[in-house]
This record gives sequence, C-alpha cells and structure tokens, in this order.
Amino acid sequence: MNHALRPYQQEAVKAIRGGIGSGGAGQVHMACGSGKTITAQRAAEELLPGGGTVAVLAPSLALVAQTLASWRECANVPLEKALAVCSDDTVMDAPVHTGDLPGPSTTSADEIRAWLDEPGSGLRLIAGTYMSAGRLADAVRGTGRPLDLLVLDEAHHLTGRPDFSESSARRVVDQAWMPARRRLYMTATPRIDAAAAERHGYLSMDDRALFGPVLYSYSFSRAIAEGYLEDYRLLVLGVSDKEARALLADADREYVDAPGSQSLRTMAAQAALIKASRLYGLKRVLSFHPRVEQAAEFARSLPGVARSLGAPEPYSAHVHGGMDHQARARIVSRLHTPPGQGWAVLSNARCLGEGVDVPAVDGILFAHPKRSAVDIVQAVGRALRRDPDTPGPSTVIVPVVVPDEDGEIGDLDAGDYSTLWQVVRALRAHDEPLGLELDHQRSHLSADNPQLPGKITVVLPDGTSRSILDTLTVLTVRQSTSPWWEGYGHASAFRDAHGHLEVKDSYQSPAGYTLGKWLTQQRSAYRKGWLAADRVAALEELGIAWDPTAARWQRLLAAARSYRAEHGHLRVPTGYTAPDGYPLGKQLSARRSQYRSGELNPAWAADLTGLGMVWGPLRSAFWDTHDRLARCLRDHGHLDVPDSYTDPDGYALGRRMRKVRRAGPGALSAEEAAALDRLGFCWSGQEQRNRLIATVEEFHAAHGHVDIPVAFEAPAGRVRPAGWIAVALSGERHLTRAEVARLHAVGLPVPGQADPQWESNLAALRAYRAQHGHLDVPAKYVTPGGAALGTALATLRYKHRQGRLSADRVAALEKLGVVWSPREEQWGDFLAACDRYITEHGHLRVRVDYVDAGGFPLGARIVFYRQLAKGRARGGLSPERRADLDSRGMVWRAVPSRAITAEEQHCLQGLTGPELGAAILRLIDNEDVTQSSIAAALGMRRSALHTKLKRFRDTGAWPERARSRTGRAT
Repeated sequence: MNHALRPYQQEAVKAIRGGIGSGGAGQVHMACGSGKTITAQRAAEELLPGGGTVAVLAPSLALVAQTLASWRECANVPLEKALAVCSDDTVMDAPVHTGDLPGPSTTSADEIRAWLDEPGSGLRLIAGTYMSAGRLADAVRGTGRPLDLLVLDEAHHLTGRPDFSESSARRVVDQAWMPARRRLYMTATPRIDAAAAERHGYLSMDDRALFGPVLYSYSFSRAIAEGYLEDYRLLVLGVSDKEARALLADADREYVDAPGSQSLRTMAAQAALIKASRLYGLKRVLSFHPRVEQAAEFARSLPGVARSLGAPEPYSAHVHGGMDHQARARIVSRLHTPPGQGWAVLSNARCLGEGVDVPAVDGILFAHPKRSAVDIVQAVGRALRRDPDTPGPSTVIVPVVVPDEDGEIGDLDAGDYSTLWQVVRALRAHDEPLGLELDHQRSHLSADNPQLPGKITVVLPDGTSRSILDTLTVLTVRQSTSPWWEGYGHASAFRDAHGHLEVKDSYQSPAGYTLGKWLTQQRSAYRKGWLAADRVAALEELGIAWDPTAARWQRLLAAARSYRAEHGHLRVPTGYTAPDGYPLGKQLSARRSQYRSGELNPAWAADLTGLGMVWGPLRSAFWDTHDRLARCLRDHGHLDVPDSYTDPDGYALGRRMRKVRRAGPGALSAEEAAALDRLGFCWSGQEQRNRLIATVEEFHAAHGHVDIPVAFEAPAGRVRPAGWIAVALSGERHLTRAEVARLHAVGLPVPGQADPQWESNLAALRAYRAQHGHLDVPAKYVTPGGAALGTALATLRYKHRQGRLSADRVAALEKLGVVWSPREEQWGDFLAACDRYITEHGHLRVRVDYVDAGGFPLGARIVFYRQLAKGRARGGLSPERRADLDSRGMVWRAVPSRAITAEEQHCLQGLTGPELGAAILRLIDNEDVTQSSIAAALGMRRSALHTKLKRFRDTGAWPERARSRTGRAT
C-alpha cells in the first residue's frame, strides 16, 4: 500500500538523503506521533535504491513489532525479507512478546550471520531491541561487511554513562563494535547535557562526533500549529485535603494523617479526574502510575469514587506487561467506543509507552510522580494524536492536594507537588512556546500578580484563598524555570528605569535582589563560554556590556566626540555635564589625573590625545589664543598676520602673537608648545613668512607654475598659500626686497614696496652720526624735525632680537655703525669706573652721588645694579655680571652701621614729602645711617619710620598724616 508522506516528512527524508547519503551519522528529532517510522523507511528506500541491508534498533519489543508491520504495510519498494532480533527476556515488563511479532525472530548470532550472508538484491530489514544488539553486532562483524543503514529509534535511550560492557546497549554508538556505513539517530525527546558530558564523559546527543549533526527537527509546537497533532491544556486540579480524607472514609480505607500517603494521593487523583471529565467532557483517558499494583488499585476503586461524587461511572480497567497480547488488546480496544455511561479510563504502569498502538485519547492523568521527563513527554504524546470524532485540545491532568487553611501555605513546596513540577518541566523542554512563556513570567514574576502561561489552567476548590492560588502559581513558575530568568527580569526593570545596565557589583534592587552580583556572574559565564546562546541574545537585547570597563570607556569617548564636534575642542570644564546627564567634565578630569600618575591605559590616552585632549592645566587664556589661531589658519590658510591684525571678534590676535613670540616656548608647557607646533606656528615672524614662500617655491619646482589651487595644503606645516599670494600680489602686505626677489623668481609679480618710515629713520640716523660722530642716541632723543629717533632706534634693536628685521635692513644699519646691544658697551664703561675707584680708595663702598673725574656717575650706577640684583628694576643681572662685581668686592646691601650726624640731621630740617623720603633713603642706603638714629632725630618711633619708608619705596609717596613728638609733620 502506498502511503503519501506529509510535507514535513518529505523535508525530513530530503535532509536525511543530503546528510548521510554518502555515509556518516546524523540525527532527526520529530514529535511523538509525527511518523518517525515511515520517515525512516522512505529515507532507507531513497538511500538504497539498489537494495541493501537496513537494521532498525528500538528499546522495546512493541516498537520492533510496530516497525516490522509498518515497513511491510507502507513500503513503496517491497521488502525482500525481514528478521526480528529479540527475545522476551530482553524486557521484563514487555507489552508485546516474540510470539506477537509479524515474522521470524532469533537471538542467535550464527543464524543472523547466515541470514546476512544469503544472496539478494532487494531491501532487507533487521529489526531488534537494543538489549539484543550484541548478537546483531557479532553477526555483522562476522560477515566483514558493514550494514548499509543503521536506524537507532528512540535514540535518547543511548545517552548517559558510556558503559561499553558486552551487555550495554550504548555500545551501538561504537562504529568498530557495530559497523554501519550510515547511522540515523531518531527521537522525539533528545537528551542533551553538554555540561555533564564535559564533566563526566557522559554520552550526550550534542556530541556530533558520535551522534552526528541534527539533520532535521520537527517540534511539538510546529506539529500542533500545522494541525498534525492536537493542542493540549495542562489542568492543575486541586482537591482539598478535607475532601480527600472524607472520600477515604466513605471508601472504608485506612485513614492516614499525612498528605503524602499513597492512599490519599490516589483518592485525590481520582477526584481530580472525575472533576476534569465534568469540566471538559472527557471520554477516553489514560492514567499513568509507577507500579502495577497502584494502577490496578486506581482502576478498581475509581467507579466507587465516581458514585460518591455523583458522577457517571466510567469503564475502568488496567493493563500490564504480564497480560496476554490478545487480552490486552481487547481491553485497549474499549477506548475506541467507551461502554457503559460513555467514558473510559485505562490505567497502566510503563505499559502504554513507546511503540504500543493505543487509540486516540482526549485526556491523560499523572496520578503519581514520574522520574523521567522523557516518559512524561511520551505519555503526553498519546493525547496529542488527532481524532476526527473528538477534535479539540487534549487535557493533561495533574492533581494536587490543597491545604484547608492559609497557615498551611508553606506546605505547597513539599514533595506532594513534585508531580506538577515534573510535568511542567518536561513539557517546557519539548514545547518551545510554553518554555518561552514560562521564562517570560519568571522574568516578570511579582508576588502581587503572578501569572501562568495560557496553556496551564489551575482549578482549586471553592473557597480557596487567593494567597494559596498565588503561592501555587509562583512556585510552579519557579520550579519549572531557571532562576536565571528572575535575574533577567530585575536587569530588564533596571534598564527600563535607568536606560542602561551600568550596575555596581554591590547594587541591590529595591526588592533586595543582588543584581550587581548577578550581572557579574553572567559576564564571567560569558567569558568562559558557559552562557547559553539564547541568554546571551536576551542580555544583549538589554544592552549589556560584556566588558563594562571597555563599555564605560566607549561611552566616555562618545561623549568626548560629541563635545568636540559641537565646540571644536576638548577642553571641557570640570563641572560640565552632557545633555544626557553624563558627567564628562569630571570624567576627563579623572583621566587627566590618571595620566599624570602614569595609571591611564596607553591606548586610552592615545584615543583622547587624538581628540585633542589637554593633559596639562586648562589655562583658558592660552587655549583661547590657540583656538583663535586655529580659526585664523582655517579661514586664511596661514599664520603670517601683521601685528595690527584683529580677528572677526575684535580680538587683537596680531599683538597677542607678538607677545607669545616674545615670551618664547619656555613660557609654555610642553603640551601647549606642541599644540602651537601642530598649527604650524613659528616662533619668529620672519620664519612664518619664510615657510610660506618656501611652500610656493616647492610648488613651483614640482609643477612648473604657481597657479596654486585654493584648497592646496602643503604636506608639512598646514599651509595653504593661495590666499596669502593674493594678499601679496595686492601690495597690502609689506615684503622685504629679498622676499620680493624670491617671489619674482618663481613668476609672482608682487610690487616692490617703499617704506617711508624706514627711509625717514635711516636718514635721521645718518644725520645724527654726521653731527655727533656716533650712534649712542639717548632713549628720549627727538630730532629737530620732531622725530623720536631714540624710540625708533630702540624698536629696530628689538625687532633684530626677535628676528623680525630683514637681512637687507640689518646690513644697512650695521654699515652705519648701529650697535645692537648698547648695554654691553655701557657695562664695560661701568667696570672700568669701578676699577679706577678701587685703585684710588681700596674698596667699592661708593656714595650714591659720587661722580668720578671723567664724569661717570659711579654711585648712581652701583645703586642701579643693586636694584637689578634685588629685582627692583626692570630686567635682571646675569650670573656672569654678578660674578664680575663680586670679584671686585661689590657690597650688595650696605648695612647701616652709624648714627646720624648733627650736620646730616640739620640737612633734613625743612624737608617734607617725597624730598624728605628720598633724603632719608640716601642716608640709609648710601651713608650707612641706621633707621633708629634717624627716627630719634625726627622725634618718631622706628616702626613708624619703617612703615613710611616701605610705602615710599613702593609708591613714591611720603605720608604726611603722622606728627612727630616735637609737633612737626613728618
């Protein structure tokens, strides 16, 4: 008979053909009841179109029988022959026996080998149990030929401890033990425990080296969505402790005062089943129990409990593996058309699991805990098979005993509810939407309004308090989900409230959750590769930074870039806060401190330096000038601006540049000097212009012309000469003859420019020399024509020191006899006068008014150099000059040593104001007269005299308010 494949089965066959067509291993995961057997059969037909030997191994005789029947009934290509390899003793509680198999069977390795050696050209099938796999393996190895295809059904049975003893079914994963060209592992419930596999060497289905990759997956949720399986509801049905005990008493059973007793549990399960049948009109129900005697007792007593509750009595029976196949089939058939009052309940203990053909049912009941999640899912699979006569969701019933009083709420997390936890955990493992909804509820768990997924319905007895329902709901979510999702919920709430996940390690949420510690644990797990991909994705959706230090740095950089883009620099005031609340000023100040102490990551320092970070003190005056220079460079393309230049804001930038050059780079920090260097600032105005002209000359040498584009920028110096050339050609900028000549040489016809002021000063100097025979022009000298020649000569000397005087003018003045440092000549004259005085007097204690025979004012000059040494006069005294005077016995501070004479006291009489102050200072500084004797002569206290002298030295004013003890104003 030709059975057409469903679309998803066709997809699976195609994936299998593509995955192991040329050999190897692979997995197919398909939901219970979705047709794994026919899928494997059609895959074998396509993989072996020319015939070959296929072996299908399964965990039970029932599945072996089902496989043999299906392969015969559904084959597109008739089987040439088939053989069963199994015996009754392989499964103690087997629901099917070898006598029930549709064909020959054996457990003899010799018979199997002989069967394999028989010639043939068609498709041959061997079906056997895992417990008989050793006989098949011996036979296959004996032939020296591998199987063409080995199908391992319900492959989750092969996971766990790798016990490769002769009796272990898990040896089938060993290619050397069971040779096969192709291996196909099929299951609805893959067991994957990568952590256990890594720690203990367990076999896990995520081990691709043994089990191969997953070639195709067809989930419960997809099968339900596509209509091939019925949907389901999980009904948590509560029975009060009081009601269950009353039913026990009515049934004349032993009263046991413990909610966990077997009798009370069974009674509660029966009451819950009867209530569920009333709620949803259940007609065909399977109940699952861990022991045969429990299943039998459940079936025996169920009708009486129904009568006690006033419900229709069901047909109630149980089956077990010790039954004759025909007797069991007769009981199971009652589920097709329930007798009696229209509903039937069939109880069993591990008898109606994998491979047993059971009619479609609309409900299953878990009366007692089941240890295996796989068994639970396999059992639920019975309820998901579609029945055209009774469409609609199937009901999975889990009974719970509910405390009668609120004070007993704490009992809800006891072992009595382990059945509920086990069922929910098993279902979520194979129903992805349910798992996602449970995780969502865990992440938003609130004691005020706990919620369960829509597939889970809780029905509690009338009068049950809301607190019991809420507690049961919270515990159900917590017991069926990882606590990870609760931490995720707190992280999500923090992100929603603050816009980020920058949480300190010590942070606790308002509810007391240690969110900081939890996030640290997630980052650690991520670094070690232990964090599951879905959790990684969930946290990344919240914006977690796996390296928070690097993330904080990137946030600082982003804020710094934004500030620079808006303001054009990164000199951020310490108190500045970005519009989004980020304290950028404080952060940069902290980085500046780290930089100075050598604690800042060099790569981070380079990042900030690239943005224009100022590592030294933020001297606003300098950086304001820097920014104006940068704007000038941007607007004009150069920094060759005249002293009179004023920027668009009215700032005298030209004068400021002159002051900066006069102070020199030594007046700046290394960072500030480097900032000017990056702008192309030259410390000589002449060099600034030379750089421009050199750029023009280099362009001419490279291109043969000077039609320089406006946007052209020299590779070095950040110079764009086009704008400067236009100014030079207009004649607005004064150029020296040498500069004009250089520009003419490259073809720029700049006009030769006359400087009337220069020519006038040069003529006046010539006239002065002709009249006086030298050029020692006094600083305040004015020519008869009114020209301030002394000032003009001082200006020319200053420009020469600054390098701002052109070479042709320097040559002209030197030819005329201008001395660039007149003070050097004056210093020589002064030393000569000192030597003459020492020769004549034997010391250098010179009176202030002393003038030598040659007219040199030696006393006044000594006072002047003393003031230079003390810093009281403009300029300073170099160490060399001080040494010259020290060698001659210079007295730098003449300490008064004598009292005022009568003659000197007489000279002070009649003097007032500044004249009196000057006379007293001469006596003290030049005549060594003590202040105390002068004060006594003037009739005043010494402290008062000292105060007046200090003010006079500082201001030149002599206070007149005080009067002496003689009554005379001083």
